[in-house]
Amino acid sequence: MLQWLCVSPMSINDFNQRFMDDPLIGKTLSEDSLWLYLNTLKILGCEISRPMASNGYRYELLYQPFGAPLELEDIEVLAEIKQLAEWHMTYDQVLYLDQFFKKTLQLSTLEQRDTAVFDLFKETRSVDYEGCRVLIQELEQVIGQRKLLFITYDSLMKGKESFYFLPELICYQRGVLFLKGSRLGYEQSVLLRVDRIQTFEVADGPELIHEQLMKIQDGVFQVELRLYEVIPLTYVPLGFDEQYHYVEEPGQRPYMSVTIQTRDWFLLKQKLFEMGRAFEIMAPDEFRADVLETLVAMKRHYEEQSPVS
Repeated sequence: MLQWLCVSPMSINDFNQRFMDDPLIGKTLSEDSLWLYLNTLKILGCEISRPMASNGYRYELLYQPFGAPLELEDIEVLAEIKQLAEWHMTYDQVLYLDQFFKKTLQLSTLEQRDTAVFDLFKETRSVDYEGCRVLIQELEQVIGQRKLLFITYDSLMKGKESFYFLPELICYQRGVLFLKGSRLGYEQSVLLRVDRIQTFEVADGPELIHEQLMKIQDGVFQVELRLYEVIPLTYVPLGFDEQYHYVEEPGQRPYMSVTIQTRDWFLLKQKLFEMGRAFEIMAPDEFRADVLETLVAMKRHYEEQSPVS
């Protein structure tokens, strides 16, 4: 009963349904027996609220002394471990790790366990994907078959929209799970946040669209950059197997010349923004325009979020 209460509030009927379903018990208990066990848990140090209309007439576990003796400071340690693990694990391993950390907090002695779980994801700037597990499994099935999808998506910039999409893979970047693939009108790879995909279905009809997206997906772009305020000793490669060399000429601002073969403009933009250094996009023009559009949208977003003085 304690184990079940650690997961969610329980009514008398909930308890008896669990007892019936348990292969070692297989029967219901009287209300007197249930009250006896609940009172025993209280004597042992558990705080259990009384059932009332506001909680659906369920018993709710407010505190229990038997879990991991965690403090609020320990959440910071778990957050550091989680962020470190994200650099070395596949996305499915990260999701399993999230489940483990959530269960650890939910079964701990912390009084505000739900708040602790919220703080863990907030501290790591990551998303809890437990509610998207069925969607993720369905996407995994169609990715390997290179099926064309018709997706309804809630875009941060454009709002709700529907379009054809050819998925390539699922990837985890900086706390967020993305569906990477190709879309008409975009020559580069497109990343869709999994938690913003509202619906999708396999589109068997439009063969021409499928062929066009397959062709886009098989191509690459050559991106040419100039990175300023960087010298060979301090330059950290962007991670695209790029070619680079340092250019220092009289009368010119020295720079690192970088050439990259990629379609993943989204990830490249993130890498460039993270550097905190001045950069210049020499080619292609489409990537330069894409970066400018992103920067303008970011500026507008933060201006809208700023409090009016």
